[in-house]
Amino acid sequence: MKDAISGLKLDLATVEKSIADEQAALDRLRKAPVPLDDIRKLLSSVVASRATKGRALLAESLRYLQNHPQEVAGDLRHVEPRVSILTACRPDQAATPQSVEVAVCALLEHEILAGVQHFLDQVEWPESGPPIADRPKLIAEAERRLSKATEAREELRRSAAAAGVLL
Repeated sequence: MKDAISGLKLDLATVEKSIADEQAALDRLRKAPVPLDDIRKLLSSVVASRATKGRALLAESLRYLQNHPQEVAGDLRHVEPRVSILTACRPDQAATPQSVEVAVCALLEHEILAGVQHFLDQVEWPESGPPIADRPKLIAEAERRLSKATEAREELRRSAAAAGVLL
């Protein structure tokens, strides 16, 4: 009987360790720093998106100039307030740091992206987890393993209780 109880206790300890290991792995997956390559891709997308927005606003200013030859031929004081270059906003709106960034990205997209990438090359990056795109699948797998280990623990406890042993 002692051997059976010792065996159950050993099995339970093994399952408890498995649960702790799976929970730790799950926590690491959820909290691990983002890989630098994911950050590079994200920042490239942000710069490209802002550049696209800025180019659309700059094109709007150019269309205004194209369609108003009398103003282009006239006094600069009448045209200047209607043209936005480095504000990426309509002339009747106030520029914000965000809108200026959009305009600068529109005009210097490749240079800004190169500068951002150069900056990222200089940054000390912590050890990261798997790519963000892979994490949902990995987390689901870890959750399944944790659930199986938890079920195994409960089954051991039920079996022990049925035999009159409390673990």
